[in-house]
Amino acid sequence: MRRNWRGIFSALVILMLIFTASYLNKYVTFMVTQSSSKSVKVNMNDNNGKQEDSGVKIIGSTVTSVPASSSLKNPDGEDKVKTATMSSLTDRKYENTESLSARFVYLIQGPSVKSIKGLKHSSDRQIIWLTFADRSGDFYFPKSTWTQGRNMLLREAVRRASKREDGGYLYYIFLDDDAVLLPLPTGKNTNSSSTSRNSTKDTPFDIFESFLLEWEPAIGYPHYAKNYIEKGARVNINFKFDAMFTAFHRHSLSCVLPYTEELDHISWYFSQLFLDYWAAMLYNSYRIQCNDVQVTNKRFHSKKEKASKAVVYHDSIKFEIAKAFQLSSLRNDTNNNVATNLIGVFSKKEPIFAYINGSATKKNQMNFRVSTKFILDNFRADHPIIQNILRWRRLPEVNKIIYATPGIRPENEPQFIPDIAKLT
Repeated sequence: MRRNWRGIFSALVILMLIFTASYLNKYVTFMVTQSSSKSVKVNMNDNNGKQEDSGVKIIGSTVTSVPASSSLKNPDGEDKVKTATMSSLTDRKYENTESLSARFVYLIQGPSVKSIKGLKHSSDRQIIWLTFADRSGDFYFPKSTWTQGRNMLLREAVRRASKREDGGYLYYIFLDDDAVLLPLPTGKNTNSSSTSRNSTKDTPFDIFESFLLEWEPAIGYPHYAKNYIEKGARVNINFKFDAMFTAFHRHSLSCVLPYTEELDHISWYFSQLFLDYWAAMLYNSYRIQCNDVQVTNKRFHSKKEKASKAVVYHDSIKFEIAKAFQLSSLRNDTNNNVATNLIGVFSKKEPIFAYINGSATKKNQMNFRVSTKFILDNFRADHPIIQNILRWRRLPEVNKIIYATPGIRPENEPQFIPDIAKLT
């Protein structure tokens, strides 16, 4: 009898092992299939092996995206706008009323609100502050990354703009709290056009805003440090521009903004790098540098700073990581000439400050509004970067701004023709 029970028991154990092996085989096959069809992998040379709730998981020596995640939400699914808290109205240093006609909105983040020389609130200029050390700003967002802070500011500006029927602000201007805008020093660029500055009483901010209204770039920025400057020219274009001070035309909200947060856990520099490539793919001649003013800052971050600061700033400037991640968002379709040309933007080993082909062009009839059709025809809808863009476009307040032009709706939006950088 004992032998019979032992035989039965042995048979049951064997059956359980067979069942378990079969289940594991199916599970592994499913995971591999999911990975090959949905995941986007970017090779890395080194990492810390940790898993981050940021839309990207570090596994072994790869960065594997998680398509279901959204940069507009926290890991628990809560909208990030709700994470930051509004300061009381009595704490606000700049905003007393929301102008119904302002064309410019300045979006600034820093430890606390401070005075910025030449920048004052007016009927044509709104200023919104986000602070992370105290509650002196319009928003308090402690322990946020630089990218999260900028996206939070953008959401608030969009909320205000959507209350208007004219599309709201013409330009969304981001600047760091330590940015200093100055006239370009004499001799830096021989410019015979004295009329480029409306008046000697104009502040550098007035001069920059005049430039925006005259040229109406998709992305405008002042000269900074290493950037190429064309001798005698009021404007020129660059492949790379510093994030410290950047103005975005409202129609660039259709694709270029918000900032991409996916790789923030590796380096905070990457969100600007993604933007450099977006500008090169879509607006080459319309990402324009204003040579009448220059921007500088007192706090310069580099690897030479103390280790504590480097850790906080995630100082890991491996451009190839971000480059490969964004490149993987494009459709690799040899029959699609536009997609092929877009891929060509990534041919350089790393971003460059030097001269590139092309010249600055005024907007005139150029359409900056990127269409949904263009995005779906040339990019992968399952890629985290593209998923976030599509989610962003569907927000009612964003939709209202993008399609504020009478007669323009998502179902009949005009064709978008990109101005693609030619890197040779």
